[in-house]
Amino acid sequence: SIELSGGRTPGFENLLLGIFLALMYPVGGNALLTPSQRFLHLPLTLRELLGIRVLSLLIPVYSWMIVAATLMLFVPLIGAPHPFAAALATALFIVFSCCFGLTVSHLTLISRGRKLLLFLLLVLSLTVGPLLLFTNSRSERIAFILSISPIRMVASTAVASATWTNFLILAVLAVVSFWLVISSFRWSLAAGPPSYSQAAPLFGALKFPGRLGDLVTRDLRHFRRLLDPYFGLLIAALCGSYLIVGDAPGLELFWPF
Repeated sequence: SIELSGGRTPGFENLLLGIFLALMYPVGGNALLTPSQRFLHLPLTLRELLGIRVLSLLIPVYSWMIVAATLMLFVPLIGAPHPFAAALATALFIVFSCCFGLTVSHLTLISRGRKLLLFLLLVLSLTVGPLLLFTNSRSERIAFILSISPIRMVASTAVASATWTNFLILAVLAVVSFWLVISSFRWSLAAGPPSYSQAAPLFGALKFPGRLGDLVTRDLRHFRRLLDPYFGLLIAALCGSYLIVGDAPGLELFWPF
């Protein structure tokens, strides 16, 4: 709150990033506990099925902890120069984050959806990676990438007066992400039960010897269906990229890592 009142936003941007990742955790972790296909036997409409899907995310206790942390995100906005505009932008960002996580969880239940996510991640890495690692004006490239991110838009809304463009972009992102939630949910229902290849090139042929090896093999085949290991790999990649790109890596950034 003190930083926002002085026109500084790095701390608030870190909070927004943390909330974005936290909101995706219950969505991804609950994707296989309550798959969309298990609702097919109910005589309900698509809107009602989606409502059940969303409400089922509130069953675990940690989901309520994340909801409470998300609501606490509005507290620092009291000291911002434009608290009401910042609150509206933050609400749009929360909607976008939830819808983004739901879309990812629905796509992970579909074979083509997982391939699409892997393709998009590869394209993003090939696009952003060279800009960060192989350009002379690296700091300017990083600043440009951050300037067009939704997190920077929300933070700038709290301290800047010209916010209509940010509102428009955040509203479009929220609407598009909500449409993707409905579309991906419909695709997951039409795809049938979750199909995971039993003869995957890596996990299908991987087998450890002994009784303990059988347990480890089953665990590996189970964990490859969850989002948690991939989030861990993503965070490790971000940390390694920061070590490579950062001119003077700060110790305080490694606490969240």
